[in-house]
Amino acid sequence: MRTPHSLSQSRFSRHAFSMVELLVATAIMGVLAALLMSGLSGLTNKGKKAKCVSNLRQIGVGLMTYAAENNGDLPWATVKPDTDLGVSLGLTADYMWSKQVGPYLPQRGQSLTAQQNEVFVCPSARYTGYSAKTISSTYNSSSTLFYFTSSSSLGAAGADLSTPKRKLASVENPTRTILVAEGKQSAGGGACASSVRWDQALADLQKAAQNQTTYLDYRHDGTMNVTYADGHVGSV
Repeated sequence: MRTPHSLSQSRFSRHAFSMVELLVATAIMGVLAALLMSGLSGLTNKGKKAKCVSNLRQIGVGLMTYAAENNGDLPWATVKPDTDLGVSLGLTADYMWSKQVGPYLPQRGQSLTAQQNEVFVCPSARYTGYSAKTISSTYNSSSTLFYFTSSSSLGAAGADLSTPKRKLASVENPTRTILVAEGKQSAGGGACASSVRWDQALADLQKAAQNQTTYLDYRHDGTMNVTYADGHVGSV
């Protein structure tokens, strides 16, 4: 006949977890947590990529609108403060294309030197020494914005009053010609280069590894979002 003490021990042994069972349960919980975190990370990355695509679509609309209201001209890639146009505008710093479309994508301040509109900052960009709020721009224009003086010319980034703007209609293959791409951080700055020449872009595209690029940035799981000269956004 079992005593009350032996009965309580029997019930305890039937309901208690062994050390092995606890370890197995802990391991299963760890795996589930890792899968959950991985899934959340994937969703976060997809959300950031979608926001980047939205940014580039708005930038494309801004550039198309600029051209429509400026006799079909695209903005200059960069206006230098020491050029005639820079002096006439009272520039104290480079006036990039991303600020020239300010009437359609307002800057974060009233002055010409204020930061660009927030759509010029990709949420996946990581620039050393700068927070998301202090980064100015993470998208650079391609040589499409440069004025070509000859078929072999790469064009000059600094614009002057004597330099015509590039006509949007002069782009021969707008559905395949990159207008804006994702750019890497310039040395010591809170922005990428305002523009990248074709030879610079081509050198980056031919690199053996995507993390070896100098100007272009593959921020979205090995892909890079770009705006084409017809305004649509694609992935490279």
